[in-house]
Amino acid sequence: MKSLKDALQTLRVLHGVFCLTIVVFLLVYLLKPPQNEVSSTTVAAIAIVAIGDLFLGRRFRDFFITPALAALRKNLQDRSAINRWYVGNVLSFCFAEAIALLGLLLRLLGAEWKVAAPFFVVGFLVLLVYFPRLDSELTRQ
Repeated sequence: MKSLKDALQTLRVLHGVFCLTIVVFLLVYLLKPPQNEVSSTTVAAIAIVAIGDLFLGRRFRDFFITPALAALRKNLQDRSAINRWYVGNVLSFCFAEAIALLGLLLRLLGAEWKVAAPFFVVGFLVLLVYFPRLDSELTRQ
């Protein structure tokens, strides 16, 4: 990235695209796949993967974004820190998106809406929490 402002603008566009894809996943849901019985073991396994995605998304944010913000507080032009901040955000978007994608997988396997919906909701809410807010992050000590 050339500058922090460019990175922030690009991340906000990417964030919007990630949010939009969850809406597309919901539209795919409207195709009404056949209602099959999905075993509770399958649902539990997918839920464990979703919890792992939550954990990994948070850990990647801690690993990439926290040190990058510390460096950016000292020098807003630090390209290495800008790139770390950017990569950390994109990775956390991916992990949040994966949770919603797991909901789509359950739905396509034939799970009922009440089983798949929490995955969509959690994925979308986590993505909203991860909205790139650079000003407030840089002023936090």
